[in-house]
Amino acid sequence: MEMLEQVDSIDVSDERDYLEEEALLQKLRPEFRSKYGINSCEHPYMLTISSLRQQQFYSLNGLIYQREKTEFISKLIELKPYIKVSDHSSDIIRRLQNNSEIQYNLPEWALLDNVDFLLTVLLLWEPVYHPLIRQSHMDKLLWIVDHYNKANDREYVQQVVPATRDFKLHLQPYAYAFFETKLKDNK
Repeated sequence: MEMLEQVDSIDVSDERDYLEEEALLQKLRPEFRSKYGINSCEHPYMLTISSLRQQQFYSLNGLIYQREKTEFISKLIELKPYIKVSDHSSDIIRRLQNNSEIQYNLPEWALLDNVDFLLTVLLLWEPVYHPLIRQSHMDKLLWIVDHYNKANDREYVQQVVPATRDFKLHLQPYAYAFFETKLKDNK
C-alpha cells in the first residue's frame, strides 16, 4: 500500500517518466527510498513502481484530454467572428488551421468531434440568443461546456491497481488476495 501511496504522491504530469527509470528513481521521496533501500534502478521495487506509474499515466491521460477539450471549446466559443450554427465543421477546421487563431494541444483527429459538439450546443442556443449577443451570455455557454465535459470525465478516470504480475511468481497469490481485500474494503 505504501508503494501505491508513493506513486500517487509523484507529481502528475503528461510525462512518460515510467520509461526512464533514473528519472522515476529521482522522483521517489528520500524517506521511501531509504526505508526500502532503493538506491538504484535495478532494485526489484522499481519494476513495480514503473508499472504503477504507467497505469497512472494512462488512467489520467483521458482526464487531461478532457480538460484540453474543454479549454479548446471555450476558445472556440470566444473566437471572433463568432462561430454560428450555419457554419460547416470543415470550414471551421480549415479556418483554424489556416489562420492559427487558436493555439490548441488537441490532435488533429479530435478537432472534428469538438467542433461538432460546439455546433450541437449552439443549435440549442442560437434559436433563443442571437450570435452577436453571445458575449453577454458567455458564462452560461462556458458553464454548459464545462459541465458536459465534467460528466464525461468520470468515464476516463480509472482506479490505479497494481497488477499481480508486477510481483515475483511466489508472491503473486498473496498480492492478488491482498488487492482483492483492499478493493472490497474501499467500496
